[in-house]
Order: sequence, then C-alpha cells, then structure tokens
Amino acid sequence: MRIILTGSPCSGKTTLAKKLSEKLRYPLVHLSDFVKEKKIFSGYDRKKKARIVDVEELRKKLNIEYGKMKNIIFEGHLLCEFPLQSDFVFVIRCHPDVLVSRMKKRRYSKKKIEENVLAELLDYFFVKARANCTKAKIFEINSSARNADKNVNLIINIIKGKRKRGDKVDWSAELLDKALSMLR
Repeated sequence: MRIILTGSPCSGKTTLAKKLSEKLRYPLVHLSDFVKEKKIFSGYDRKKKARIVDVEELRKKLNIEYGKMKNIIFEGHLLCEFPLQSDFVFVIRCHPDVLVSRMKKRRYSKKKIEENVLAELLDYFFVKARANCTKAKIFEINSSARNADKNVNLIINIIKGKRKRGDKVDWSAELLDKALSMLR
C-alpha cells in the first residue's frame, strides 16, 4: 500500500508519518531529506531565504527510486503538487492558531507563517491533492483535534476500511465569526 501524508509545514505530518511507519512497518520517505540528498533544487529565493525545489525533477526521481515499491509511506508538504502513484493520501490539517504557535516556536519568518496559514485557510493542500492524486482515496486528518497516536489509529482504521471518513475540516465559519466580532 502506497500512502502519502501532506499538509502545511508544522501540521504534524512528520510525527504522524514516523508513528504510522512504525505501526505498519513500512519504509518512510521524508521528502525534505530526499530533496537534500538528491540535490533537487532549481535556485534560491533570497526573500524567503529558501531553496527552490524543482518539482518536476522531484516527481521523476521519486518514481525512479520508489516507483515499484508496493508498501511505502511518503511525507512532505510538496507531495500535493504533482501526481505520485498512491492508494491513500492523508492531508494533515491544523487549526490556524495552533499552526501559528508551532511555526513561531520553530522561528519561521512572519511572511512564511502568513503564507502557510493562508494556505491552511484556503484548503490549499487538500484542493491540490484532489487535483493531482486522482486515483487515490483522499482524507483530511485534523492534527489539532486529537493526539498523534489517536490520529495514527484513525488513519489505520481508514486504510483497513473500518472507517469510511476522515475529518471534515473547515476553519472559515469560526474565522468569520472572529472577524465579525471584531467589527462590533
């Protein structure tokens, strides 16, 4: 079974992927490590102080290296950006307030925090996963709703067919209420 975990940085993907890998005894590919190891960069963004990943080259190298593996877990925020053979895609979601807190602890820049919170609010990773992973079953998992062990159990129950749905995540109503209360 080929499993992808994607979502915004600091959403809890890595923690869930490690625990899921241990429980299922599947090898785990951390996309950030793979990108560094294979040097899949197309440039450097000075404003963001970050390397730019060549997404098409990344897709090709992942398929060359892991295309024939049947049981594997992939983890990384860029995995929603291109088609990759998979059976399940889990989009790890995180409440924007929790995301801000986690990103501040890791000393992300204000701009990077804003970009990622906006992506979370706009369902960016879920929308992109649906567009690119058309043959996979796609589920949202709210990492801020329960602890990692419970989320791993939820994922395993979905994979085994014991649970038909993930979480329904929509921050818009809550945030609209906050915005409207600020106007009062």
